[in-house]
Amino acid sequence: MREAPIPTYLAHLKQEGKRPKTITAYGKVLFRLQEENEYPISDLSYEEILRYLGSIKGRGVWRNTVAIILRNYYTWLINQGHRNDNPLQHINIKAPKQREYPVMSAEEIDKIFQHAKPKIQGLIYHLQWTGVRISEAIGTKKEDFLLDKVDSDGNPAPEMLVRGKGGTNTYLPLLNPKHVSWLKKRLFSKRTGERLFPLSYHQAWYGIHVAAKRAGVQKMIYNEDGQHCYYVHPHAFRHYFATWASRAGFEITLIQRLVLHKNITTTMRYIKINNDSIRSRAKELFVASG
Repeated sequence: MREAPIPTYLAHLKQEGKRPKTITAYGKVLFRLQEENEYPISDLSYEEILRYLGSIKGRGVWRNTVAIILRNYYTWLINQGHRNDNPLQHINIKAPKQREYPVMSAEEIDKIFQHAKPKIQGLIYHLQWTGVRISEAIGTKKEDFLLDKVDSDGNPAPEMLVRGKGGTNTYLPLLNPKHVSWLKKRLFSKRTGERLFPLSYHQAWYGIHVAAKRAGVQKMIYNEDGQHCYYVHPHAFRHYFATWASRAGFEITLIQRLVLHKNITTTMRYIKINNDSIRSRAKELFVASG
């Protein structure tokens, strides 16, 4: 059988518009599997793949994720005529469990901020009041801000360009005037280069993790295997922003727009509403209706 090179598949993913981070993850899985086999992985049998999935337990690799990547790869091989069957067809692949990120309070965020290094403090403040993903934040450039923009009535209407998933570029409003003032100072500082936050993904993630640990702010979340662990993930600031917007009275469709979700059910998972919030809103409605 003629081998379909893995780089050809990765190039195919790029043409489909997959994010660089996703393509890198696919490449790591496929090349690692190839390194552990003497012959092309396109020839692997169901039993061989099953043994491989069993062997990666405890190696810091999520088996479900690997299985999904391999299934997609073999589906592509079938479509290209390199294989007649998909060896993962009969393997039960559980859908990854959605992580739950407990919403932090404003006091907890302030504690993390106080214990963070200066370059991480600015990132925390920006994440808190924009709700952007950490990858979007560290990719932000000076030219992405329209801080002096005004609306048709002459009122301030600052906006920020967000380079979202799938190569989508969207201008979103900046809601906190204090945050806008901070941005103006930051952007015009001589220390600020082309990028607002010249950090790698790992540096940003680790900086927040260390600051939260020093501040004593640790949240329990569940990983893909259902095991719990304690740490503050940068995505928690995104959940904070969505919950803040909800409690401030923003409609769910507006919040969906602000956090750039394609599916509104994803936005629903972000918003944490308790009974006190429901009673408070009901009281406002009944008072208004007389």
